[in-house]
Amino acid sequence: MTTIVGISGSLRTGSFNSALLRAAAAAMPQGVKLEIATIKGIALPAAMSEDHSEQAHELMQLRGAAFDKAYVDHEVAYHQAVLDAVDKTLIPNAKNAELKALLVKVRPAFVAHLEHAKHLQASLGGK
Repeated sequence: MTTIVGISGSLRTGSFNSALLRAAAAAMPQGVKLEIATIKGIALPAAMSEDHSEQAHELMQLRGAAFDKAYVDHEVAYHQAVLDAVDKTLIPNAKNAELKALLVKVRPAFVAHLEHAKHLQASLGGK
């Protein structure tokens, strides 16, 4: 049995995200179970970190093409950081074989997202 965990970021009873997860759980194929988790009981930061706050402030000052370019540059860097974490930390250090196999299986999706972001970045004039 394969188990997937879906996390809803909303604690509202009528949350659309939670409803989507419930619908997805009901539609799982045989041999696959979707466990729905919530953020209830997880301590969330009251504010963004100083670094993220500065980045958000910088983006909010931009308009049009300048915003698009800055946003895509950030997305390329973010997706590269995710791929680096998958390749250099998560896969090499995964002790659970099922988790490691899942990371290897989803890695191409991270690569595709990064390549898409790079393509978009190039269309906006590159970095």
